[in-house]
Amino acid sequence: MKPNKWTKEELEALKVCYSTLPVKGLVELPELANRSENAIRNKASALGLRKYKKRGDKTDKEGYNLLYFPLCPYAWSDGRVYEHHLVWWLNYPLDTILKNEVIHHKNGNRKDNRIENLQKLGKDAHLQLHRENGDLNW
Repeated sequence: MKPNKWTKEELEALKVCYSTLPVKGLVELPELANRSENAIRNKASALGLRKYKKRGDKTDKEGYNLLYFPLCPYAWSDGRVYEHHLVWWLNYPLDTILKNEVIHHKNGNRKDNRIENLQKLGKDAHLQLHRENGDLNW
């Protein structure tokens, strides 16, 4: 029996989520519920997708989390991306972060990348906010 052709929605879900979710988690996604773990692995391999392998926490010198997620439009050429940029993009895929904008951590904790803790601000407004709060330590 010939396998069903992959739909656009299935391929998008696979591309977006493959590097961050375990395969068992992918099978639970509504878009991939009709695919087996082997089918998901085989398709991901054919597309050249890689799993993100966590080798301890990756942070930059300022303390921001970095993840391997090359499909994110904010990823660097080596596939790494700031976790807060990735979270923003996954929640607001059509809301582009412009060069003069930043994603601000409302509670000041650079490790807290929950969407409710993130806010997009212009660079000037971001700087002013930190000046007003007296927490300008950079």
